[in-house]
Amino acid sequence: NVWEWVGGLRLNVGEIQVLADNNAADNTKDQSAASTEWKAILQDGSLVAPGTANTLKIDSPAAGKGVSEDLGAPFINTAITNSMNPANTASTEYLGYGQTTFETLAAKSGVTIPKILRLLGVAPAFADCGEDLLYARNYGERCAIRGGDWSFGSGAGVFYLYLYCHRSISYVGIGFRSAFVQL
Repeated sequence: NVWEWVGGLRLNVGEIQVLADNNAADNTKDQSAASTEWKAILQDGSLVAPGTANTLKIDSPAAGKGVSEDLGAPFINTAITNSMNPANTASTEYLGYGQTTFETLAAKSGVTIPKILRLLGVAPAFADCGEDLLYARNYGERCAIRGGDWSFGSGAGVFYLYLYCHRSISYVGIGFRSAFVQL
C-alpha cells in the first residue's frame, strides 16, 4: 500500500526519457541524473539522445504562475509550449503541475504516440484504466512513481503515474518494486 519508485523512466525538462533494452532492471546501469544511459523517444518509437529535435514530451495546456496550481490535463507533444514553471525559479517544488486520468492522456493533434510508450505504461494502451491518475511537472528532473497509496482512494491503482517529484524526495508512503518488460 505504497507508491513505488520506477527505475528507468523520468521526465527531464518535460522530455520523456527511458533506459534502453530494459537496462533499468540491470543494477550496473547508471540511472543518475547525468547518466548517458538515458534516451529520449521519437514518434516512431526510436530511442535517441536527449535533446534531439522532436522527441516526445509532456506539455501543459497553460503556463504556471509560480504557485502550486493545477494547470489542467497534460498531453504528449514534441515541444513544450507551456512550462509549468515559466519563471524558471530555483525551487523544484510547489509550482505548477498537470493532472488527468491516465486513460485520457492524449497526444496533441498530429503527434503520434508510439507503441513503446504504451508498453512502458506511459500512455494508455486501452480505454478502461479506471480512475487512476497521472500527475506531471514539465520542469526539472521528475522521476516516476506508480501505484499510489491509501490516501489517493480511487485515483490510485496499477495505471497511476506520478511524474511530479524530484529524485531526492523521501516519504513514508514511497517504496520500490522492480519489473521486467519483454518487448
